[in-house]
Amino acid sequence: MANKVIKITEFPSSLPNYWNPYHSFQKSASNIDNIFTHIQTMLSPFINSNIIYILGPMNQNLEQYVYKFQINLNEHDDIFFKITTIEQNEFATLSIRNNYFTKIHDNREDQRKSCELSNVSKNDINSGKDLIEWAKIIAIVLGFISMYLQDNSYITCPIRNKLFNRRFNKSKNHEFPLRTLSILKKRIGYYSNFNFYPYKKKVNKRDVIEKKINNLFQTVSWADFDLFFSKLNETIGIIKKNKKENIISKKFNKNLNSWIKYFEEIKKNYDYLKDKFKQLPSPFYAFKYFNNDNCKFFIDWLELFQITYTKYLTENYEVYKNNKIVTIEIPGIKLLNEINSILIECKWICYSLNVE
Repeated sequence: MANKVIKITEFPSSLPNYWNPYHSFQKSASNIDNIFTHIQTMLSPFINSNIIYILGPMNQNLEQYVYKFQINLNEHDDIFFKITTIEQNEFATLSIRNNYFTKIHDNREDQRKSCELSNVSKNDINSGKDLIEWAKIIAIVLGFISMYLQDNSYITCPIRNKLFNRRFNKSKNHEFPLRTLSILKKRIGYYSNFNFYPYKKKVNKRDVIEKKINNLFQTVSWADFDLFFSKLNETIGIIKKNKKENIISKKFNKNLNSWIKYFEEIKKNYDYLKDKFKQLPSPFYAFKYFNNDNCKFFIDWLELFQITYTKYLTENYEVYKNNKIVTIEIPGIKLLNEINSILIECKWICYSLNVE
């Protein structure tokens, strides 16, 4: 780790020759004609065998570190610029590249000056917020006018129930999409805090998302969920009595006992939320109080909507009753799935790079 991320106050005599984007930011030029030439001129003095060291952002402890990047510069490639931090297990803490294949500008020169933040993740040194603002400063100094990203961020809730292992990737059982949590907690996307907004085919979907999330909050109540769980409990009783084991195993790929435990665990988390936040209009309002200590109750309850899965499945509101599969619709599921579908399809774009 020491030769990949270096604390500048601990190794002053052995620091490599590094680029300080903050120094360059104070005197960054505007109206750059040839962005490749500008990047090459700016960074060449600091590049050695496709490696460049860059001064990172100051963290909450007022410390700064130098990050080691792999850099690719080739004027004739469609992707003429890319930098990626070198970390343990080759994990990219920060990756910025131009990507001419993703069109966010109609003008060819403006498109050439757009870049993608293709990977950013907090680490033991800097927060995600630190790194995003740092990436924007780097992009501005290098002459880019816009930046975009795909929101694949997630939070980790380490105490989730094992009943909710992902079918497709059980190792990611504890991960939950940050895009969904931000919308539920703050009613805006996480990246909106950095002037990125959700676009689909160059159409800003911010107002559409806000309208749907407000509708979700205003039209769903605790009473709606109480009624749902009451009907579900009735169905479970019928299944137990009639021992329709084959129906459950064929439809839900679970045996009867695990299927029942699955819903009982969801209901247990719902009961916790209701007891804790019953003064609020619905469970969705309670997300304002989401934190690392209570994440299990929120996320395990949201298992009802199966948001943690790669694909949206419908089994959680299809139940067996009167010798057939019937639907007991989960309150708000259509709206929440519509919101999530938009979030997944959108790119988050900052058309005018600046740092506040």
